[in-house]
Amino acid sequence: NGSIGAEVGTNEFINSSLISQAMVNRLNGKGRVVQLNWNVLHALRDRTAAFDAVMKESPGIKVVKKIEVKVPGQVDDVYAQLTNLFASDKNIDAVWIGWDELAPPAVRAIQQAGLATKTFVVGFDGNPFAWDLIRSGSPYVMEPASPFEPMGEKALATLEKLIDGETLPSKTIYMKPCFMTKATVPAKGQFPDWAKCAFFPGEIG
Repeated sequence: NGSIGAEVGTNEFINSSLISQAMVNRLNGKGRVVQLNWNVLHALRDRTAAFDAVMKESPGIKVVKKIEVKVPGQVDDVYAQLTNLFASDKNIDAVWIGWDELAPPAVRAIQQAGLATKTFVVGFDGNPFAWDLIRSGSPYVMEPASPFEPMGEKALATLEKLIDGETLPSKTIYMKPCFMTKATVPAKGQFPDWAKCAFFPGEIG
């Protein structure tokens, strides 16, 4: 009948609640932030919904601008949008991006505006190029990283159960991400221990 037997992934509302609150905490509850996202995909809308929920409970945080990113062309658009913003307003403390493909242009715009020691960036997903940015000490400082390899293994195991006629307790299977910071990011070319990695900042160190 074309229905999906099961979906394996991470809970993006939880991920965004975590990273959005971590951003607020890093700012000690006070600051001016910019949010950039493409609210077309369900997962990205979940991330925005959690961002909004955290901001609602953070009276010391001012969301200066919420930018709907143009896709395709998202990398160039993010660089142009932030460059234009910084030209008129350099008092931006943090940039929240909906996925980490946007990290390189965001970092570039921040660095070229002379804000590398003031403005930091948070995002999502766990792509190696984003880990390079975190590792290098760039303005991109943290993200929840999805366990892509374990997710694939779980999807195969779940498919086998469905083929065998087993009934799943839920058609949605959530996996635990890893919280990536300069303290937790693996060495270049390496991956974290997905089973043992920290998800909450308090588990680090």
